[in-house]
Amino acid sequence: MPRARTPVATRFWAKVEVRGVDDCWPWTGSRRNGYGQLGRPGRQGEGKQPYYAHRLSYALASGLDHDKVQGVVRHLCHNRACVNPRHLALGTQKENIEESAKLGRIGRPRG
Repeated sequence: MPRARTPVATRFWAKVEVRGVDDCWPWTGSRRNGYGQLGRPGRQGEGKQPYYAHRLSYALASGLDHDKVQGVVRHLCHNRACVNPRHLALGTQKENIEESAKLGRIGRPRG
């Protein structure tokens, strides 16, 4: 008999350190380049890309299907590990790049 799968929302919230309503809520699970990730259900080796935790948080808070979220989910707090829905906004890649440049996060020399 197949094992029952734990709902994505349950798996998601188990890896969030919920703090005050206006505070960042750090992702406590695995990360890549600072962004939280949550594995997708399926058989090993199917090549399914993981969920990005901030995109999943935005979708859950908005009542949207994760795969139907269009655009970039931006961190208003500029903390890649944050999944507080109040710190996330839907936008465009252009807006995201412009905001990063304005804050000096991109376009500066390395070294």
